Amino acid sequence: MRTLWSVTLATFTACGTSPGTSATEGSLAASVTVSAIAWSAAPWSGDAAVVLDRNDLVIVCAQDKTSVFLGSALFAQIADLKGCRGAALVEPWRGAGTWSLFVSSDGNLVRVLDGGTTEIVSDRFGLAGKNVHTLGIPANGFLAFAYDGGIAISNGYNVTTYDVGNTTAFAAGGHRVAYTIDGRVYVRDIETLAGSTFDLPGVDHLAIDETGAVVASVARAVYRDNGGTLELVRELSAPVKSIAASGSAIWITAPSDLGRIFGGQLALTKGANLTEGSRAYGSSSGDVWVADGKNLVRYRVADDGDPARVAWERDMQPIYGSICSACHAPGGSGQLVLSNYDAWVYKRKRIKERIVVALTMPPAGTTMSEENRTKIAGWLTLVGE
Repeated sequence: MRTLWSVTLATFTACGTSPGTSATEGSLAASVTVSAIAWSAAPWSGDAAVVLDRNDLVIVCAQDKTSVFLGSALFAQIADLKGCRGAALVEPWRGAGTWSLFVSSDGNLVRVLDGGTTEIVSDRFGLAGKNVHTLGIPANGFLAFAYDGGIAISNGYNVTTYDVGNTTAFAAGGHRVAYTIDGRVYVRDIETLAGSTFDLPGVDHLAIDETGAVVASVARAVYRDNGGTLELVRELSAPVKSIAASGSAIWITAPSDLGRIFGGQLALTKGANLTEGSRAYGSSSGDVWVADGKNLVRYRVADDGDPARVAWERDMQPIYGSICSACHAPGGSGQLVLSNYDAWVYKRKRIKERIVVALTMPPAGTTMSEENRTKIAGWLTLVGE
């Protein structure tokens, strides 16, 4: 088994502090209707700490154990993995396949294998003996970790550690990492190390969507990075409890509200039943998981008869599953994640150029019928520019 043994200690490029944040509140988008999606054949209850899903696989790390579901049936339970701090579907290096990687309650990196067994793999990332807080995927082929005293970035070949200090919030996505220290938000590109620093006293939650846009919250206020300035998206009626990235969207929970930021706009949802303390977890499908200490509910944006979404589920999703998912699933080797409707909408110009115009996708060795290309072209026409 390969090990990423080459660990380098480096320093981030110092960047100036942003002159401030925009206090102009954006308008709310039209409300979005969500519906609960059945995911377990039997009623599930417990205090979920982390949720990880891929196709028909769902792994729930609760405070007392970890449960593995396959096709909605309980497949395995893991008594010694509980109270997890984070999780991600990762390809640790090219050719390794997709791993279900968790951060355990004691700060170790733990891989859950297909049979429901586990192995500690901290040493394979050069993080043995470090108290890891959480992890994320800044880009396909990369991993990022926060631990006591610093952060680490893996490019699939080497791990570089940065002694930035103790972070209070951490996020990765869109080729960037973001972390908070003493009321400042630091945003860095994972390869050039260039970035921005924002003063945001009281910042408590962070997330990054697939485009690299950073979302942060302070009490009831939600901010979004817009080209180097943190702009006030909206002030909610109650303090934000959690923020989670899910594909091209960011989900937000407050005691009575479930919000969704997509395309830079915040929409409150209809159809979700939230209670005090509800927390959001992202999904590889673009759905959102909501846990309240007793229940775990999976919500999906209702199509409301939207022709583009209906056509995507009918025609595009099967094409993705049979052809595209080999490279473009979360944690896969491709440079785009295309596992959900929102991602296809957001990347539609690039999809058109590569599949319909230039015919450079799928790559050599993988075939796509003219019928499927025609279906994709038709769906792109339906969505529009």
